[in-house]
Amino acid sequence: MFTGRCLLAVLDHNFHLFWKKIDGKFKKLYSKRSGNWRAEKVKEDKSYSYWPALIAEILCKRAEDLETATRHVTVSPTNPQHLAPPNHSYEKVANYLRFGRCKIVKVQTADITEI
Repeated sequence: MFTGRCLLAVLDHNFHLFWKKIDGKFKKLYSKRSGNWRAEKVKEDKSYSYWPALIAEILCKRAEDLETATRHVTVSPTNPQHLAPPNHSYEKVANYLRFGRCKIVKVQTADITEI
């Protein structure tokens, strides 16, 4: 499911990459971080013209599939999850929690050693 959602997000991004902005229409946005208002151009509504072909392809593949949906599927080595190691370690996270340099709720020291 995760891989399917990622692929759908990529398709949506690619199809709406050059999303047109409507001339003369603006919306106001408030930034909590900087505490000010800004104007941004309004974009036209998304079109999902690729959905019928995508759904037809999915249904054809599903109809031709002879195995059950609960079978084990191996994740491709080119999956983005496998491209780079995480940029954090448990020791760093434990130190941040221990010394309060993080906005995460503080945890007791006994709980940190269990990580």
